[in-house]
Amino acid sequence: MAEERRSKKESWVTSFVLVLPLMIGYVAGIILLGPKMVNGADVINPFILGQLGFYGLLGFNLALIALCLFLISYLKKRDRFDPKRFLPTILESSFYAVTMGSFIIFVMKQTTLIAMATSDRPPPLEGLVISLGAGVNEELFFRVGLLGALAYLGEDLLGLKKGSAVVMAIILSSIAFSLAHYLGAEEFQGITFVYRCLAGVIFSVVYKFRSFAIAVYTHTLYDIMVLVVPSP
Repeated sequence: MAEERRSKKESWVTSFVLVLPLMIGYVAGIILLGPKMVNGADVINPFILGQLGFYGLLGFNLALIALCLFLISYLKKRDRFDPKRFLPTILESSFYAVTMGSFIIFVMKQTTLIAMATSDRPPPLEGLVISLGAGVNEELFFRVGLLGALAYLGEDLLGLKKGSAVVMAIILSSIAFSLAHYLGAEEFQGITFVYRCLAGVIFSVVYKFRSFAIAVYTHTLYDIMVLVVPSP
């Protein structure tokens, strides 16, 4: 049992280390383009920016990078870090992102959403940096933090079975994820709310049944498809 817990812990640590390139890219984007790179659905960075300013935001993200570097050292000492894991992670995430993105773009094309998404796109470099930040920080908050907390509350406090608690947590955290997109200037619309809830469910399922790293890369690559890649 202790060995199993340690294995799961180190698996999660490895997963966190795998997203290091995205963190570095996001910090580089913040330095290059400034704090406007904060995504409206990202709860963590806007709060830090509001409380501590630009340098606080930069310091927080640099601290995440420093943590990843420490974890790399931790894993290397135990011979558990293999850089070759990056490629399978990216390939699997790409499959999920393309499948998910193709489905959602198809749905958007049946409505006015595709025109809205195209007209509201930021410049490509800004879209790329926003995608990097959203992939890491939104997954940290909504999947690791909120989904995990809701699953714990459902199972330990409400007495639900583990499966029921996880389903409840996925649904509620996905609703919160969708609603967070309207914290900025975007007007609430039922159809955008629904497809973002569906996106949240997909990210949650990938996180629970695959890994944090694959969920982050799936989210990032999906956002790049929506914000950067030209629509056919």
